[in-house]
Amino acid sequence: MNSINSININLLPPEVFEKRRAERLLFVLIISTVVLVFVLFLIYTLLSVQVSQKENVVEDLKVQSDGLKRKINILKKFEAEKKTLQAQESILDKALTDEIPWHEILYEVGMVIPSDVWLTSLTSEIEGASPVLRFKGYTFEHPSVAQWLIRLGEVKSLSNVWLEYSQQGDFQGQTVIEFETSANLSNISTSTSSEVKSGE
Repeated sequence: MNSINSININLLPPEVFEKRRAERLLFVLIISTVVLVFVLFLIYTLLSVQVSQKENVVEDLKVQSDGLKRKINILKKFEAEKKTLQAQESILDKALTDEIPWHEILYEVGMVIPSDVWLTSLTSEIEGASPVLRFKGYTFEHPSVAQWLIRLGEVKSLSNVWLEYSQQGDFQGQTVIEFETSANLSNISTSTSSEVKSGE
């Protein structure tokens, strides 16, 4: 049996062979570069989308934060107004609690003044725990002063009625008895000092 040996003979010049080999390598390099660029573009696009989404989330949170800040400022304003109103209510309550009912006291005192006694001043001041009222006036004789003291002691809102002095004096050229009496206000709390005067 005859064996036939095949021999491959490359008839291309070595220069052409190297050129074709270089062209194949260049083609592979170009394809690889295009694929790499495409992959990088996909990655960039994906990251851009994610960044945009995150930015939208941050913007939404910022809008929500601004809204909450506005609400907080409004609540702070209401809270400040509430505290102001509470302070005003406290002052008003204290004023109403500490107020001396002058109209009642003057009415009661006016009902017991003897006909021959007239008052020139009524003052109030704080001495110890309770206010003290001081009455100054005139009459024509000492027994009228005593009658005034007795009647003043009948006023329910007054206690500890006391004669400070009773002395002879002159009023518009006429001899009179000048006197001063004091009394404590009972069951009335006050933190102020007041004065009421009648015309002489």
